[in-house]
Amino acid sequence: QPGGNLLITLGADELIEMAGGDFAITYDPEVVKRVVSVTQTGLAANFPAPAFNDSGSGLLTIALSNDSEINGTGALLTIEVELQSNAPQGASPLTLADAKLNDSFGRDFITSFDDNQLTRQSGVITVGAESGGAENTIYLPVVSR
Repeated sequence: QPGGNLLITLGADELIEMAGGDFAITYDPEVVKRVVSVTQTGLAANFPAPAFNDSGSGLLTIALSNDSEINGTGALLTIEVELQSNAPQGASPLTLADAKLNDSFGRDFITSFDDNQLTRQSGVITVGAESGGAENTIYLPVVSR
């Protein structure tokens, strides 16, 4: 609902030995007023708190790192946003514009390992009576060796 807060889950499928990542998420500033918080969850629950920067003009950047690696499929981060009180009704894109994953040595999964692939899947924010909930999900990479 306009003026309300929304929880967004950033998740990943088939991670292998991931110890960090840098993510860029774009949103419509006419819909999202500000990013309230970014917290680690799920697979990354034992990671230190992520660093994030909300440009206020539609770009959220997040850095997540740890000295131990994680494997598997699941949630990594929960992003809480506050919607504009006059947010237009309907669907608004929530785009995972960039994602880079690293192992504990800082090596990039895509450029350092020939057989890895990264696929980003974005989501939408739906404003209005039909939204009914306070949770959206966007998915990160599919990494396979």
